[in-house]
Amino acid sequence: MAEEASNSTDTEQNATDATEPHGTEGGELDYKALYEQSQADLEKVTAESRKWEKNAKTNYQKAKEFDSIKQSQMTDQERIDALQAKVDGYERAESISKWKAEAAKKYDLPADLIQGSDEKQIDDHAKALKQYIAAIKKPKINVPGGNKNPDERNVKGDWLRDAIQNSRH
Repeated sequence: MAEEASNSTDTEQNATDATEPHGTEGGELDYKALYEQSQADLEKVTAESRKWEKNAKTNYQKAKEFDSIKQSQMTDQERIDALQAKVDGYERAESISKWKAEAAKKYDLPADLIQGSDEKQIDDHAKALKQYIAAIKKPKINVPGGNKNPDERNVKGDWLRDAIQNSRH
């Protein structure tokens, strides 16, 4: 069994040796032949790419022609219906924008944060956002004495200042 494994490894090695390019005698590679082969491969790939590019452009032109034929075959009523659907979409988007702007003004929020597809949803979402923001605890900044001179401020509760003053005395 070990002999069979050894024989299969030798066979694989011989097959690898037969397929690997060794160049010319003396261990030198034929760089000119390799360059010419790579250039030929590059030209094949480029030609194939150009062929697919040409096919894509042809398909695009055919699609445009199909759309124009389809458009010309539409009846007047179908055209009116298609245009009316577009107008309805624009009016719907305008209504949603208007509702968002009203809710943003009412609840003092940016309109971009408000979500919803009808007036009630938009108002409910804005109201929930406003409640959430109001519930968030805001940090308190303690500035004793406000903008007075440091000597005139009431500095009770300022542990660092107290420690420094106590070390002086």
